[in-house]
Amino acid sequence: MGARRLLGTLEVMGSPIRIFITLALAMLISNATEGAAGGEQAKRDPNRFVGLIFKEPRRTEFLKAVLESMKLSYTVNARPDGQLVEWASDDPAQDLEIQNRVSQFWFISTQCSGMRLPQPTQPARDSLICQK
Repeated sequence: MGARRLLGTLEVMGSPIRIFITLALAMLISNATEGAAGGEQAKRDPNRFVGLIFKEPRRTEFLKAVLESMKLSYTVNARPDGQLVEWASDDPAQDLEIQNRVSQFWFISTQCSGMRLPQPTQPARDSLICQK
């Protein structure tokens, strides 16, 4: 898809949300065709580290349990703003899954009294509604 054709399409669409969606789709299509054309798989950086900082010990402990359940090694360092938990990562989708599990645990534990807490081994839910 040419840049001029894409820009013409964006001008017609008008809505900022539609523009964002169109650009995101164009990038996905572009990346997919580049990878397919070259026969390459996405390069992953095994030296990339991801970290989360929490002041609340319960969140830190749950994050460590999630990482252990996924067989990922990690380090914990005390900082003035909380505990920093870092792990080596080469998969952004996995990083997002880890963050979603911890977020859902914290949401349920603070906002949904009486609702059963998720286990570290449970995948994150697509949606979450407090059930009392």
